Amino acid sequence: MLKKTKSLAAVRPGSSFKQSNPLEGSMTFSANSVKILLAAGLVLVGTAVAAQESAGTGQEMYNKLCSGCHSASPAAMKGKPVDALVAGMERVKNLSNATGAAARMQQTVQGLTPAQMKDIATYLNQMK
Repeated sequence: MLKKTKSLAAVRPGSSFKQSNPLEGSMTFSANSVKILLAAGLVLVGTAVAAQESAGTGQEMYNKLCSGCHSASPAAMKGKPVDALVAGMERVKNLSNATGAAARMQQTVQGLTPAQMKDIATYLNQMK
């Protein structure tokens, strides 16, 4: 059972929060340490939310622009690294004398920004 010597809410700058665990000894957190840990947690949550939003945007673009030729569930692209998928789009974008399907894809990717290509790649990367 954990025993608190101070409430976390009562920690003030310059003071500390000490928590004892008979099995592991005691831990002491300064008010600044607690603030840093909370800030780091918020950054991680924000990053996860941004990745989910990017995948949503990527999914919409993929469905609208790519799924007609690549199918709604492209087995060959699922789970591939984002950088590899973006590099593939860039290769097609920069092809000279593209014909057939490559020419159609080239037209599509010409209109995409690097961020949009990354959004599509992130969506494909997260597919299982």
